Amino acid sequence: MADDESRPRFTLYYVPPSYYSQKVLMALYEKGELFTERVVNLGKGEGTAKWYMEINPAGQVPVLGDRGKLIPESEDIIEYIDREIPHEPILVPSPDTDLGKNVEKFRKLLKQTPVEILTHGLWYNPEMSPGGMASPRDKAGWDEYFIQQEAKLTRMAEEQGHLKEAYLQKAADVKARSELVRDTSRIQAAIETIHPVLDEVEEQLTRTKHGAEGETWLLGRGFTAADINLAVLLKRLTKLGLFSIYCSQNKRKSLWHYWERVQKRLPFLKILELENNYSKSLQK
Repeated sequence: MADDESRPRFTLYYVPPSYYSQKVLMALYEKGELFTERVVNLGKGEGTAKWYMEINPAGQVPVLGDRGKLIPESEDIIEYIDREIPHEPILVPSPDTDLGKNVEKFRKLLKQTPVEILTHGLWYNPEMSPGGMASPRDKAGWDEYFIQQEAKLTRMAEEQGHLKEAYLQKAADVKARSELVRDTSRIQAAIETIHPVLDEVEEQLTRTKHGAEGETWLLGRGFTAADINLAVLLKRLTKLGLFSIYCSQNKRKSLWHYWERVQKRLPFLKILELENNYSKSLQK
């Protein structure tokens, strides 16, 4: 009994470089909450392994485990964490308050950004990245990967009867992604859709800075779930070689200074370390 009581309450199933995993990791670190880490090793095929598909039939990360209860979807997990750990900082303020309404507004705004299209599209077409980026495969390698994954998932659908529909959906997702990454016009359109989002963010950062004293974040003195979404989005845009087309010391200056400060936050540094260590482990 003592061992159970000393064990962290939460278990997080995640992939360190995952955009959605990083949002939840940052929330847990901001809350200062200990948790058991369960890295889903994509290099070993664990993302579609039977044991993980039984945890989350969608085969997606992250999933939060809480004493037998499983919560998927990053935004739902962040709300759950904030509700179950009600001490400061409050990441998702009450929607009955002005702050809560603004946090929800920017969470929705940032959630609409086409991160998956950008990520998979630029991995397949790195030449479309203005700042340049390293892709783990060339186009021929990606084509082969998609063919092998779709075949593997279709085979597993027949082998794992109770998970058949889940595996068939994953196979369909892979096929759709293989078609998406070849649609360069859609990828370019996704790149352009980020501009109006960051325009709105820039306006809010400027208003917040002028309306309060001391260090402020997106919506005030507190670092909220909206800041988590923004910080992880900026990190992904940087990784994809896109940040320079959206922001510089002369363009969206408030956002530029915000990003400089976010990168110094301890929770941000922690997720960066996790990602780097995971990448190194895959190279061994």
